Amino acid sequence: MLVTLSACLAPISADAPHVQVVRVLNTTLDHDLKDGVERSSTMRRLVRRIERSDLIVHVVAGVPRLDRPHPAAGSTRFVGAHGGRRYLRIMVDEALDADTRAAVLAHELQHALEVAQARDVVDQASFE
Repeated sequence: MLVTLSACLAPISADAPHVQVVRVLNTTLDHDLKDGVERSSTMRRLVRRIERSDLIVHVVAGVPRLDRPHPAAGSTRFVGAHGGRRYLRIMVDEALDADTRAAVLAHELQHALEVAQARDVVDQASFE
């Protein structure tokens, strides 16, 4: 028991597992992201830059912003901040064709990168 406990209390080192920063919670969008990162240097650059930030980004499927006269194909929302991390949720309309979904996802990742670079965005008010 002591060995297990001391292992749990060991400081986090450079060998600690990588934290998944962009977390896709939908199989279709997960495929779109992986395919986009593989095929697009822009998408790859966006994801790499976000991975070097304090953000955790959840990507989900849905129809964003139905309250608008013209619903958007994607949206980015600030969820919160805790423990030195800021959390965003990207929503993409899964009903779009694959190329459009990828374009919308890249567009929303650009917004996420903008938040990553704006250290003063720490809540919904500063996000808006």
